[in-house]
Amino acid sequence: MSSIFERLMLLFRSEFQFHRPTEHSMSQEEWEAFRELEEELKRAKQNKNSQAYTDHDGPTQQQLKPEVIRAYEYLKIPVGSPWSVVQKAYKILIVQNHPDRFANDPQRYKKATEKTQEINQAYQELKQYLNQ
Repeated sequence: MSSIFERLMLLFRSEFQFHRPTEHSMSQEEWEAFRELEEELKRAKQNKNSQAYTDHDGPTQQQLKPEVIRAYEYLKIPVGSPWSVVQKAYKILIVQNHPDRFANDPQRYKKATEKTQEINQAYQELKQYLNQ
């Protein structure tokens, strides 16, 4: 069940990647739904041993190679997320860390280039693992 909440939160966060949503940036109904979703996700994570948290259709961390787990973590998505979530997270991270954004600053450009290479490596690892 919490994997559904995590995916919904990922969608919300991707929509608001440049600023955190506030009560004034959305309708009252949307704001209440967002806050409720955030609270439910926190409760589910706190009760990891409960049935609500373990109801999850993906593989467990014990079934995955460490490289795959690291790739999921590097892309900042829940372990076992489907390909569509991997693609969305990859696109968001590439846009945020693209070297062209730092063309005027050689140090930041170099760091962004390295970060982009690491993001691509994690993406390729998951692409191979998910057979895409």
